[in-house]
Amino acid sequence: MQTTKKITAWLLAAAILFSLGACALNQGEAELPPEKETPPGEDMETTEDFLQPLPVPEPTEQADPSTADVMMERLKANMVSAQWAVIRLRDQDVQTKIDITPQLLEEIAYLLCQNYTVLQNPMEGGREMDNEIMLQVKQQGGESIVQVFKRRDQDGNRDMVAWVQEGDIVAQYQYSYEVFQALLEAVENNEYENEVELEGEYIKVRSQYNMESFPPQQYTIGHFYQFGEILLYCYSANTGGRSSYFELIDGATGQSLHRFQVDEPIVAVEASTVEGYDFRVATPKSLHYYNAQNPGQTMTFQLPSSVAAALTEEGNGYEARFDYNALNNLLVYVSPEGVVLSNRDGSRNDILLRHDRLPQALEKAQAVLEEGAQPRYTEPRLMNNGKTLICPIIIPGSGWAGVTVFSLSSGTYRDYIADFAPLNVEFFSYPSDTALLAHGQSAIVKMEVPSASLSLAQLTPDVGDEVYSYDMESIITLSQDMNYQGELLLQKYSQPQSQRVLLEVKGDYFNIVGVSQNYVLCRYADVYGTKMILVRFD
Repeated sequence: MQTTKKITAWLLAAAILFSLGACALNQGEAELPPEKETPPGEDMETTEDFLQPLPVPEPTEQADPSTADVMMERLKANMVSAQWAVIRLRDQDVQTKIDITPQLLEEIAYLLCQNYTVLQNPMEGGREMDNEIMLQVKQQGGESIVQVFKRRDQDGNRDMVAWVQEGDIVAQYQYSYEVFQALLEAVENNEYENEVELEGEYIKVRSQYNMESFPPQQYTIGHFYQFGEILLYCYSANTGGRSSYFELIDGATGQSLHRFQVDEPIVAVEASTVEGYDFRVATPKSLHYYNAQNPGQTMTFQLPSSVAAALTEEGNGYEARFDYNALNNLLVYVSPEGVVLSNRDGSRNDILLRHDRLPQALEKAQAVLEEGAQPRYTEPRLMNNGKTLICPIIIPGSGWAGVTVFSLSSGTYRDYIADFAPLNVEFFSYPSDTALLAHGQSAIVKMEVPSASLSLAQLTPDVGDEVYSYDMESIITLSQDMNYQGELLLQKYSQPQSQRVLLEVKGDYFNIVGVSQNYVLCRYADVYGTKMILVRFD
């Protein structure tokens, strides 16, 4: 199977999308009191689950009967010509994947798309959770999410209700209980017996964690980094405590070299800019620095009590974060008022950027801001040897809106909102101390720090693809069709027509965990257990 993917590099940024005059919307000044530099003290990865449930639709806007009929006709058309689909049976928290065939989709369409009554009000009656059927169908024109379940009224009578969701519109349909029985029988006859098959060169990861004996939904893997030929990933159990773990792996052999435990939830694992330390682990109140070559060499930075209290102050929100630059003794964090510049002992308290300036900044950028929305700064980051502050902007409930770049040397700042907001940014990454990557649904934007020069890689992935990049030069894509066959592909940003198949994949529950300079870390689960592999691509 050959998957066609075109990744077009738009380097003429000023002429096309990234006109700094149009997108650098606000500029201000803030006087910074001088701060004496001090040396660092001595007491100084998601990721996604394989079995994440399909979204459960909540009727945010109830469709009227005529709209509901149109939605059902559209669902029928999508199912009989689906580009990509997934069906799961859910019994409490256990999910079973179903083998998708055109015949099965046509049978489901036949059962759902006749003999129904449109419900105009939210469902009433007791909901039976056993054997719920969840269906997600993607077609060129969009996506439909369907959830089917039994319900029972006070007299013990049963029927079937289906929720069909397109965007924010939800239509509800009522059927006889016999329809549910017929639908369940059709789906159960196609239970998928997953067995992953791989063709290509890869290295098995020999972890010290007994993850093969646990279903993959019980833990999360992420925060993948590379230091020479030593690789790092983070492992967190989703149940049974708040401890997190991370492990060093030999890239050439996949053999585990060392493992660590942190008795706090890990917020982030990042490359370190402190000499002698390759990476650092951030918890809600501390930073732990490590040397990949010498795991016993560590250094810890503990937040001062005043800063820790501000981070957890009521009204600050879950996204409050901090960053610390040991070389310059600079500490930045998010308070309920805004982004604050402090130092090692917390005695400094300069508000650099206030949250309440953001509505006006977003309005000038012509960004959509719903009534009552409260945009705020989150996850501040010191870059360029502590000279530049990057402050991502988030609109809770809506997502990332852009970034503000603050020069600590000049006390000036500039907003980049129109550059990022249209991309539907999913997350930011920082491949170096002078580069930021904004990963969107349709593109990756790279910002060079401190010049703030921007470049864009436009992505046109097939339905169902995962797209990852460490530095935007090597772009890794996982394409899978509804029959669980796919390819792990390498695309070079500087060579838009280049494409190389790294691995051919057959089987469900195969995911990319992360991408480093030279490796892709993948995890998969089948009837033989859960495993991780490394694929070298450069």
